Amino acid sequence: MTITKEQIEPEVCTYFDPDTNNFMIEVVLSNISNENIHIKVKRDAILVRADSEDINYAKYIYLSHTIAPNLVRAVYKNGILHITAPIQA
Repeated sequence: MTITKEQIEPEVCTYFDPDTNNFMIEVVLSNISNENIHIKVKRDAILVRADSEDINYAKYIYLSHTIAPNLVRAVYKNGILHITAPIQA
């Protein structure tokens, strides 16, 4: 018997913080452990993938400005992945 996982595009909130010159991105990933979250950063987009026993989350987030990929930081807490992506100077 094969198990089919549900494919879900997670809810995302993206906004720009002019005080810090960062894109702030929040991704809702319920019931996921840290080791099952994968982030791929490009200069103009971020790919977020996460897997649980029965769900595969995937979201490609396009950004309106070029970011500095090596300075992107992410923290997962209480079911929400918080990503900070600085604008490329």
